[in-house]
Amino acid sequence: ANTYNITLQAQNKYACNSVYQMSLKVGRPSTSTDKTFLYPNVFRPSHPEGKISLGEDNAKDNTVFMPFSTVLPEEISSYSLKIYDKKGELIFISREVYTGWDGTYKGKLLTQDVYVWAVEAVLTNNAKIQQAGDVLLLR
Repeated sequence: ANTYNITLQAQNKYACNSVYQMSLKVGRPSTSTDKTFLYPNVFRPSHPEGKISLGEDNAKDNTVFMPFSTVLPEEISSYSLKIYDKKGELIFISREVYTGWDGTYKGKLLTQDVYVWAVEAVLTNNAKIQQAGDVLLLR
């Protein structure tokens, strides 16, 4: 794991300065039993119509909603990512860990809003992973 020191400096319209500092530890879990999928809480589709190619580069650029995984692909027996809108309507489903959501529904880029996601996975060692959360789609 790596530790990063982060500093936020701000100045208001009256030239008053404020500084906030924190340390953030980033890295994979320390043991192999800590398998999980890590999801961002915000993403911004890169194309105005959501027409982009999916892949690992998009996950790094945060243009597609998909996990940063501590699980190797060969360790996954089954995987399901579901995205729901505020009304509870299922708007996206993926059964592949590296096929993420590009922010579209029925070919149209959705509005900036908060969407709910749920993941169910079974690993080759029969461990079950269930996670849920929300994500902000920025435009």
